[in-house]
Amino acid sequence: MRTNKLAMIVAPAILAAASLELAAADFAARTQLVQRSLSSGLGTDQIPLLKVRPSPGRKATIMALQTRFGTPVGAVDLRGTAKTTATARRTLVTTPGWVLEVAGSGDKVSYRNFAHLEDPKNRPVPMSQRIPQDQLEVTARTFITTQLKGLVRLGANEGLVPLFAEYQIVGGGSTAPGAAPEPETVAGANLVFGRTINGVHVIGRGSKIAVLFGSDGTIAGFNYDWANYAASAKMQKVSPIGPLRTRIKNLTSVDLDAQRSEVRRIECGYFDAGADRRDPKAPLQAACAIQTVTRKIVDAEAHARDPNAGHVLIAQILMVPAGEKVVTDRRWPLAQKFLNHSITQGVAPKKGPTQ
Repeated sequence: MRTNKLAMIVAPAILAAASLELAAADFAARTQLVQRSLSSGLGTDQIPLLKVRPSPGRKATIMALQTRFGTPVGAVDLRGTAKTTATARRTLVTTPGWVLEVAGSGDKVSYRNFAHLEDPKNRPVPMSQRIPQDQLEVTARTFITTQLKGLVRLGANEGLVPLFAEYQIVGGGSTAPGAAPEPETVAGANLVFGRTINGVHVIGRGSKIAVLFGSDGTIAGFNYDWANYAASAKMQKVSPIGPLRTRIKNLTSVDLDAQRSEVRRIECGYFDAGADRRDPKAPLQAACAIQTVTRKIVDAEAHARDPNAGHVLIAQILMVPAGEKVVTDRRWPLAQKFLNHSITQGVAPKKGPTQ
């Protein structure tokens, strides 16, 4: 019997569930982002604060998508009689074969063609036949820049950068006692893009696009959380890496200088919490995302017998403000914590950033 090892297919916080294991690989742009963040933070002295421009609305976005994909592109197909269900948070358009979800003000979209993904013809292929991630990147970029043009927009100083590819792996084990493991096969892949603005990455849930591929390389789904930005006239000075390391330790108890194994990566840039979590009154400002994995012992006896047993791993991403002066953001806990700490220390935070 085939063993499904993991019950999630994820492109950080924006993809839907399936029962597959993931094999992920970063692109050079993300590797360079992590290296730069660790050595110099944002890599710049100051940035303009960004404002989020109004979106067209969910109804207009759905109409645009239905017009765009009324003629199928790969397995992205919005033909058929659909049922529409709307709530305060999202609008769901469904048929027996596909699902379209539009949230926020139309700037957060998810589409899946389950009829194609679950078709026996879309069967897993041997690992040796998986499509190289560079080839997936070319196909996904073309889809975004042509088929999503006008829905996903890039400003004059903005770049679309590949972050990582994830292959959906099936097999590698057996539920039958004593049986030989089944060969691992590839059921599909997804490729995740982010955005840069004047060379500075946007981190967080916002400014992310994921393109989902079937095992044969056919595009069968996509997600994006992608607002349009405008630079404000206000500039924010960015904290140098030395004071920033101290701030991270004070706010989170994470010591980057110690280089402990639980710190998996650090990424610094503009912080966009995404359509569902963004404070509409706050600008996008500087931050560093600290990804940590900590071990919690839940069975001391089992752990004493075997260091690889008796524990659970807890992963989290801590978003630390990186501006010298932090702008109030009601939906950003660590920004609020930093501002409250400044008040208790007798330093009243300014209402806006330095010029």
